[in-house]
Amino acid sequence: MTSSSRGLRSGTMGLAALGAVALLAACSGDSARRTTDPGPTPTLGSATIVGEVSAAGSPAAGVEVAVDGQALSASTDAAGRFELDGVATGDRVVTFSTAAARAPVPVRDVRANERIEIEVALAGSQATVRSMRRGGRGSTDPLGVEIHPDSWNTNWAGSAGTVTVFLRGAGFDLIDPASVTLTGDDAAQPPLLATRARIEGEHLKAQFGKSDALALLLAPVLRGETRTLEIDFTLDGVPTSLVATVRIVGPAH
Repeated sequence: MTSSSRGLRSGTMGLAALGAVALLAACSGDSARRTTDPGPTPTLGSATIVGEVSAAGSPAAGVEVAVDGQALSASTDAAGRFELDGVATGDRVVTFSTAAARAPVPVRDVRANERIEIEVALAGSQATVRSMRRGGRGSTDPLGVEIHPDSWNTNWAGSAGTVTVFLRGAGFDLIDPASVTLTGDDAAQPPLLATRARIEGEHLKAQFGKSDALALLLAPVLRGETRTLEIDFTLDGVPTSLVATVRIVGPAH
């Protein structure tokens, strides 16, 4: 190769390199302009919490509902309903505030795009979660309770049989089995702790002695009556209650 051809080759490579640098600079400048262009910034991966608040058995209007750590709040309407959009993921605390008190409710493991429906009963600074439904966590059916058998006989006194409570629906797997208790309409009787409780398949199963469960009812217990029972448990760290009814089928006394 002659010196002149080497010079020509060198000059050609220099021009190509210069052109590449110029093209790279142009692309870089265009990219910088695109990233600074104003545009919508959507909030991604947040959740929605909706619910209903009651106090003394009636809808509670004007209750401020807020998420701790976020500039996010709403007030309940005349029916006690509220809705919070844009709730951040993770462990959250939802606080219900009235003129007299503040009642916090922890909601753990909030997930992106999840919809959480809760029913809360307020009593001063205490908030009891009556039900919780969490979309996107397996079942989307509301958490519910069934008692088997639902027809009770007063001859159960002294019986060695069992009453079985089934808890099914969204969040059943977040219930602490050791926390499940049964409460009757006799206020003098303490809550009855399940003799056995565990998660089986798509429900939590808790068992109670028949005679012990019957003792929770206020005497006299008459045939044809319907009695209300309360099932209490801890759901994801939150004290929660559901109610069920049983029919008295006999004998009359």
